[in-house]
Amino acid sequence: MMIIRQYNKQPMYFRLVKIPTGAQQKSYGLVRTPAGRQLIRRCLLLLTFSLIAAMPLFAQKKIQVVTKTIIRTFALGKKDILSIQAEKASVSIQGWAKDEVKLVLKLVAKHPERATAERDLLVARCDIQTETSIKKISNYFFQEEGRPGLESNLQAVYELWVPQQRNLKVSDNYGNLRVSQWQGNLSITHEFGEVRLQQVQGSTQLHIAYGDVIADTLEGDFSCDAQKSNIQLKQIGGRYHIKSNYGKITVQAAASINQFTVDASRTEIEFATADAPAYRYQLTTSCDAIVTILPGTREEDDNPLSCKKSFTTIDNTQKPLIKISTTYSPITIKSYQP
Repeated sequence: MMIIRQYNKQPMYFRLVKIPTGAQQKSYGLVRTPAGRQLIRRCLLLLTFSLIAAMPLFAQKKIQVVTKTIIRTFALGKKDILSIQAEKASVSIQGWAKDEVKLVLKLVAKHPERATAERDLLVARCDIQTETSIKKISNYFFQEEGRPGLESNLQAVYELWVPQQRNLKVSDNYGNLRVSQWQGNLSITHEFGEVRLQQVQGSTQLHIAYGDVIADTLEGDFSCDAQKSNIQLKQIGGRYHIKSNYGKITVQAAASINQFTVDASRTEIEFATADAPAYRYQLTTSCDAIVTILPGTREEDDNPLSCKKSFTTIDNTQKPLIKISTTYSPITIKSYQP
């Protein structure tokens, strides 16, 4: 290479050189000198130290959590009703052997500034009424006129221990609900969240929208009306009636199931049992498949607009009936190893 011209002679960081590429062609390029490489290293080192020094400025402030806790205990008779109306709350309910209800309710505000969290926590309220046979517990958010706008993340956390064999009604929006070790009458209305049921016996009525139902070890009468929700039922027994629109139903049935009925639209359904031949089946769908290895009668509508398909087992005995109807979604009947 032949050096044509030099820049920054004191010190010399780069050199402009002519690169031979052939006859009648000229090509030039910049080449770093040792001093140039040292300059780049110094700049990178300076940039690194500058970023380290600025990290506290960019670091997120620690979230301050301010909590108001309410603890109450009151009696609940066998004919009484416990009604819970929760809003933007996490609710946990567990059955126990005592004849009284224990409530631990936490109202929570979260914000980087503690003063702001304390101010916004005043908006979170609760109401507890235990004078009549209908015991009511609720939380809500009330903002007076003229107050500054809310800046904190507000929520409520319920923990309840409830006597067995009672009447329980729960309404919860924008939160998660968990009921465990419960025996009695249970009515749930839920939107935008998750419902978990574990070891629940008795009569259960569930209305859910835009959420998920995850249930394990259920026994009794179960009815559910679901809108755009997914339902998972595991180790269930008793009688079941489910309505569903735009969702998915996955079932693992125990040997004690007496009746299972699904009336659905655009809902995929999978029914699994350890002994599939122990039941009678009436299955109907449209524009999709019915998957089962059981012997039975299959019918298919020739009309391309309805494209209705059905499957019925040839069995006139008094076996429990599994009746499933859906549209534009598959139905699958399969076995599993317990």
